[in-house]
Amino acid sequence: METFGEVALLLLQELQVLAQHSPFPIRNDCLLQYITINIFTIDSSALKDCHDDREDAISVLQLQALSLAMCMFAVLVKRAAGLLEKHMLEAADPEDLLSDDLRHVLPSIKVWCDWLSSVPNTRLWTLPAVINSDLGARSLGRTEQNEYVLSSEEEEELQGEQSSAIQELKRKKQVLERRKLRHEQQGKQRTAVLEKEKQERLAEVIVCPYFLVPDTNCFIDHLAGLQRVVAARCYTLVVPLVDSPIQVRRDIVLLTEDRNLRLKAHAHNVPVSGVPALLRWANLR
Repeated sequence: METFGEVALLLLQELQVLAQHSPFPIRNDCLLQYITINIFTIDSSALKDCHDDREDAISVLQLQALSLAMCMFAVLVKRAAGLLEKHMLEAADPEDLLSDDLRHVLPSIKVWCDWLSSVPNTRLWTLPAVINSDLGARSLGRTEQNEYVLSSEEEEELQGEQSSAIQELKRKKQVLERRKLRHEQQGKQRTAVLEKEKQERLAEVIVCPYFLVPDTNCFIDHLAGLQRVVAARCYTLVVPLVDSPIQVRRDIVLLTEDRNLRLKAHAHNVPVSGVPALLRWANLR
């Protein structure tokens, strides 16, 4: 927000430059989208659950959004007034009030004016000096003799476009909120897993084999390699026999009463005993 003023000023300057061109370089639907975005921003930045009865209770964000929107509106109105005055002087037919550029700009001005006249929150209009809404009857594209009025079909079409654009913005906002929530949940899950791994005691397995137990496929695929293992006399090769138990000599016994550790030890053929049972087995009473 520190650079809002600079960015807003640059935007207004560029809009003023574009507004001087003919034909108008910004498409009509784009102008309507800008107006709709301004309306949505002003509405969404309002104070939530405000219980303040002061007339000047308005958020800073809403004030800045309203100021920028009014300045953009003033640029369009000023350009429309100039186009109308020029057209009235140059038009061959005095009944023809609108040039092509005026028809391009006026629908967006009409949408904004309709919203201004229908805003229920009176707090928005308590700071006219700050908003600097120096707009007169001439700014609304009127003259003493003539006034531009949209047809009913055009008005319904504009209202439909405005409603559709607002709904689309709300839909995109909901999508972004759901995406943000999903990322936050995933981040919490990753953090929980990392914390759990830090707290758990890591076990380092040191491999010092005395016995090697090959399966049947080893004799089929790597018989020559197994022969070299036997010839080296570094390990004892245990050959499993069908329907006969394998005898593995263990010189270590795990002393624990923990159920999980006992199950893991049995799964790896490691003998497990409790201290009382060991004392009885070794006759150390």
